[in-house]
Amino acid sequence: MEPKRFISTVMICFLISFSSNGQVDGDTLFYEIKPEMIHQTEVYKSDITPEYYIHVQIKEDYRKRYAQLTEENIGNFLAVKYQGEVVAPSLPTIQARIPSGRFRLGPYKNKKEAKEVRKWILDRDG
Repeated sequence: MEPKRFISTVMICFLISFSSNGQVDGDTLFYEIKPEMIHQTEVYKSDITPEYYIHVQIKEDYRKRYAQLTEENIGNFLAVKYQGEVVAPSLPTIQARIPSGRFRLGPYKNKKEAKEVRKWILDRDG
């Protein structure tokens, strides 16, 4: 499945999209990422389930704002967006302030799907 088609399916199933970085809707924080914000990513397989995830580390310049947003939204869901679309099929609950600038996207059914989404969010040409 193409990443954009997959993302659209996720949107229909889970959320209504918003466009601003850090917008909160009820109990969900929508955090918009851009390729230039990303320091590194890694696709990995869960040790517990047959699913794959994308580990994302944002650059230091963006960590303070991310830490502030996560601190202000403890107990809320985190929906990471790229080009206005949510990029993960499930939404984690923010448990604590996250100063490291790390988050994970997923789960994805297979490695190919995770790699397609990873490639899409790293595409600087959009």
